Amino acid sequence: DDGAVIHTIERGLVGEAEFLLRRIHEVACISTDYAQIFDLSYGDLMAVLRFHKKWDEFRAYCVAHENTISGKSVGDGRGIRATDFHVRSAEKRRSRDASGSCVAHPASRFKRLWVVACLGLSLYSLVSAPFGVGFARRYSRTTCAMDAILFVFFSIDLGLNLAVFAVKRQGKVILERKVFRDLYVRTDFVYDLVSLLPLSLIVALSTPDVFAKKAYDPTIHALRLVQALRARRLPAYVDGAAAYLEERWQLNLSGDMTYLILLCASVLLMCHWLACALAYLGRYELWRDKASDQFA
Repeated sequence: DDGAVIHTIERGLVGEAEFLLRRIHEVACISTDYAQIFDLSYGDLMAVLRFHKKWDEFRAYCVAHENTISGKSVGDGRGIRATDFHVRSAEKRRSRDASGSCVAHPASRFKRLWVVACLGLSLYSLVSAPFGVGFARRYSRTTCAMDAILFVFFSIDLGLNLAVFAVKRQGKVILERKVFRDLYVRTDFVYDLVSLLPLSLIVALSTPDVFAKKAYDPTIHALRLVQALRARRLPAYVDGAAAYLEERWQLNLSGDMTYLILLCASVLLMCHWLACALAYLGRYELWRDKASDQFA
């Protein structure tokens, strides 16, 4: 406050290279013309710098100067890593909108873990639904339980997208609840609501002896195909899962690598759906030939 110099940062690779380290910095900025100040967590900073031509030098510098800060803990008294403290404090500051309500930042750990769970359950539904139709699988109790889990999970996901999960559009994070709620309603709400309808559960629970060994009702499995609408959210799920893997295990997944993973997953899903469609057509031809022989 009195104009005293708090700390002098030594110059490194790109000027103030000390900012690349996992430690908390307290900085006073004096500008004679114009200045922009950005509050970035360590993970966000690394996500920005990984596309720089000197990324390898940045990473080597950070590894060579890695440090921890001491902190209080209830158990064994181990130190708290500066990056953990910084990310938690930054997420806590960002997790409240203008009205003071709780909002999950797109870079928060909870949001990324939730996206990973959404990716796994979406892939399950996209694989199991056509498989039951194409290969005449009976509707078992396990399938019924999984459909119930999908219904409950994505019902919660629908509510979180409406009230809690902030979004990032064109590089800008939208934390105002009214803004990202209206944006979600205009884009993905209808698709998520239709894919959420538990039509297969309703028909299965209203059908007697649906879990019998030789029982096969194609209507139930056909109604599960409505879950395929979740495929339009796969790009966002893959990006979120890649960001979580990069943060959790320090995997350097560039944009091209993420796009390649998404492309491979899309090709595999298309092949799976095509195989199930061919299996269904083959069964239909066998049934028609058998029916014509009986009629003759």
